Amino acid sequence: MPWLAGLWIVFCLFPLLALAAPDATLPARIGILAFRPKPETLQRWQPLVDYLNINISGRRLELVPLTYPELEAAVHRKEVDFVLTQPAHYVQLTYRERLHSPLATLVEKQGNLALGSFGGVIAVRAERSDITTLADLRGKRIATSGTNSLGSYQMQAGELADVGVMLPRDAKVIETGQPQDLAITELLADRADAAFVRSGVLEAMHHEGKLELAKVRVIHPQHVDGFPMLLSTRLYPEWPFAAMPWANENLSRQVASTLLGMSHDGPVARAAGIHGFNIPGDYRTVDDLMRKLRLPPFDVVPRLTLRDLWEQYALAIALTAGGILLGLLTLVLSLIRRNRELRDERSRTTTALAQATASEARFRAIFENVDALSIQGYTRDGTVVYWNHASSLIYGYQPQEALGKSLFDLIIPPPIHDEVRQAVQWMFDNRTGVPAGHLTLRDKDGKPVEVWSSHTVIETLDHGPVMFCLDINLAEQISAEAALHESELRQRLILESLGEGVFGTDTEGNCTFINPAALATLGFSEDEIIGHNQHQLFHHHHAGSQHYPPEDCPVYQTAQDGKTRRVDEWFWRKNGEGFPVRLTVTALWRDGQLAGTVSAFSDISESVGITRELENYRDQLEDKVRQRTAELEEARNAAEAASRAKSTFLANMSHEIRTPMNAVLGMTHLLRRDNPTPRQQERLAKIDGAAQHLLSVINDILDISKIEAGKLSLESVPVKVDALLAHLDAVLGDRIRDKGLAFNIDATPFPPDLMGDPTRISQCLINYVGNALKFTDHGHITVRARIVGQTATQLVARFEIEDSGIGIAPEAVGGLFSLFQQADNSTTRKYGGTGLGLAITRRLVDMMGGKTGVESEPGRGSRFWFTVRLAKIGDISALTAAEPASNTTSLTGRTVLVVEDEPINREIAIELLQDFGLITDIAVTGREALERVRRQNFDLILMDMQMPEMDGIEATGAIRQLPGGHQIPIIAMTANAFNDDRERCLAAGMNDFIAKPFEPDALIAKLRQYLG
Repeated sequence: MPWLAGLWIVFCLFPLLALAAPDATLPARIGILAFRPKPETLQRWQPLVDYLNINISGRRLELVPLTYPELEAAVHRKEVDFVLTQPAHYVQLTYRERLHSPLATLVEKQGNLALGSFGGVIAVRAERSDITTLADLRGKRIATSGTNSLGSYQMQAGELADVGVMLPRDAKVIETGQPQDLAITELLADRADAAFVRSGVLEAMHHEGKLELAKVRVIHPQHVDGFPMLLSTRLYPEWPFAAMPWANENLSRQVASTLLGMSHDGPVARAAGIHGFNIPGDYRTVDDLMRKLRLPPFDVVPRLTLRDLWEQYALAIALTAGGILLGLLTLVLSLIRRNRELRDERSRTTTALAQATASEARFRAIFENVDALSIQGYTRDGTVVYWNHASSLIYGYQPQEALGKSLFDLIIPPPIHDEVRQAVQWMFDNRTGVPAGHLTLRDKDGKPVEVWSSHTVIETLDHGPVMFCLDINLAEQISAEAALHESELRQRLILESLGEGVFGTDTEGNCTFINPAALATLGFSEDEIIGHNQHQLFHHHHAGSQHYPPEDCPVYQTAQDGKTRRVDEWFWRKNGEGFPVRLTVTALWRDGQLAGTVSAFSDISESVGITRELENYRDQLEDKVRQRTAELEEARNAAEAASRAKSTFLANMSHEIRTPMNAVLGMTHLLRRDNPTPRQQERLAKIDGAAQHLLSVINDILDISKIEAGKLSLESVPVKVDALLAHLDAVLGDRIRDKGLAFNIDATPFPPDLMGDPTRISQCLINYVGNALKFTDHGHITVRARIVGQTATQLVARFEIEDSGIGIAPEAVGGLFSLFQQADNSTTRKYGGTGLGLAITRRLVDMMGGKTGVESEPGRGSRFWFTVRLAKIGDISALTAAEPASNTTSLTGRTVLVVEDEPINREIAIELLQDFGLITDIAVTGREALERVRRQNFDLILMDMQMPEMDGIEATGAIRQLPGGHQIPIIAMTANAFNDDRERCLAAGMNDFIAKPFEPDALIAKLRQYLG
């Protein structure tokens, strides 16, 4: 039977369908056109792919940078699922690979502008007065990176074609290869009369110092609102991001929504050097350009396809298809009417056939899709153009065997060939069918087939006028009784073999049939069910024993409105036991009228029990989650409290140690000034060295605390590598040479236009060289600086410090950069140190985007190295021009108020200031300072932070409120080294600050800065 054949086909095809399914565990590949080196392309776009993988569930995405030929081959072999390529290449793929419309369009970034489109530029040398228009390029030499480039050739060629200059026929084209800068080089060297480049290239070359714009002139200039760059052509959309036809549809939707949802100019966009993605642009302009230039795939006359017909005649095709559908609808309605007439004829011929019809109707309500109508379509000469599945069942020919053959060779017996030909011609000539009637045709084996046949002629789009023949196999009438009896038996067999319960009712809800599975589940006998109302028997109450009104019963409702219902209900067995069921109720139709219902149900007691257990487990799990969340919140609050306590402790420790340290260093400086004896000078040097060592330990502890708390920030100021190395020599060079060691500095030239944090780089160098000095007793210390990598915007610098010292054991190397770790941690170690210097260096280098490392061998010395990333900018002369020159202005006679409650620190400050001719006054508290400023004008105030009665912050605010108080420079003297404390000083209105203990030179430099 037809439905059994359909099941067999699905069963046979299922393994093939399983094999054809894509492997969801393999990554989806994104092919990106690499017009730069592949590593550079991979580095640029990897942040975007990482962002997609974070925001997309299911398959992982993988980036594959490919050249033009590699991307072509990968698409042809279906090795990529998505592509990001230039617009002309995308248009080629749409025609060769039937590529879908783009998911999104790239938006590039030019300075502070976001550009979703680009164009081409035609440049000539400024002195070429003979080239002013596009037509003047005829016969000239034109330089371009390549003829396959949209922005540096095809756009310009399109503009030239509009004025009758066809390339490469009417001019000599010189291909220079990438980058496009080479075309400008050829132009300036007079090896070309004109150069084609992409918009933005001239500006970029000028920005990089490679080109003076005054030396070139753009011909055929275009001015477009919102487009800031030089332009000679119309604008075209930027690169498209497209999904291949074989890409997973759900994954494509996720990629599209993620790209369009990405923040414009956000972290991911900045990492990729773009502004973001917009909705797909209109690439028909690129298509039109390629057609005009006859570029592939338009370099040959296109083959006419159905798609072309649709694009040109879509309205006509739609109207014709509507007519065909209307004709088919008429045909089906005619068939339904004739089928009804045939059923009426059968009901009149035999009562048995009428009784069997009801049984067959019930069977169709459960199992449908029985092929009973054969439809064939023929052209005027009898060629078969349509052959449905029922035709295969009746005549034995599969569609592939029948299509394209003649109906006379297939099913028309030779004796009636002429008669049928004449009838076919008449029907085509008159565009109508002949009256339906009985025909004796033949099947594939030559056996006669009795059919009731009707015909109609319909105009179709693809084959013109087509005659459709609708045949009903009349063999059933010959064996109607046998077939119907067999149908009854088959229905009974199927119902009895079903595992689910099935029962039927009339429109009043009385049971008309029920299968054994239903009887077994309900506990009734068939006699107790048939003819009785199903609702009253086993559907009379809800699960909670509430009365169930019959009008709310889904079986009753379907019997009234004919709608299929699938619900969870509650049935009752004969013994009074209730159980949950999943019920499906389908309407039973007979002669177009509702005749009752067919219901199927299954006992879901087990699944309901499992659901309840899962709900209980979920409730328990939610309680545990809430408990754990509360515990984590408590732990987080404790950690934050500990962190605040640590910061407070470090701040207090710093203040309490730096304040007396300022006295130690200040007094040492004053004693040295008083011409001590050589022995005293030596002892003062030892005191100064010990104090400086203690201060460096304090600074290291504060630095590591700031780093771990995330409060240490880097500067971005001009960096001069030669100045850093000179400063290193000034700080440690004499100590190295005094120890009898050779100190060598070997550096390659670095560009001047670098930005970074020179203070932290210098700190790392001093840490490394200080370690080398500590562990080297003879030989040398060598510092090297090299450039190990750079792009248009960044430079990677590597610094090495090599010594001939004692070296490091292999087992100690791994912990060198950890906190409080040293190569020798024994109690008898020879060398001191806290073990913080290298740890701080590693963290600072990490913050500057670099790496650290060490190579060492015991007895042969060590080589410590680190790298940092420095930004490249255009011209830093404007930044450095504002730097103040050294101020040598005399300070004699200027008045300074020193506000300090610590006597020793007050004495040191006054001594130092008087040495430079400054007139000083003293205030011990903030309130006293306020009173002195009210009575006397001062040129500058040195303000301590922590004082009794009124601290420095409060005193500064009060002074700023006095008449003229906002004009007095106030410099904070603070022993607090945290940025929060310094920001408080500036926020309170202070002009600057100097940390205790301060170097005398640093103090005087500050005074000259504000008094000079």
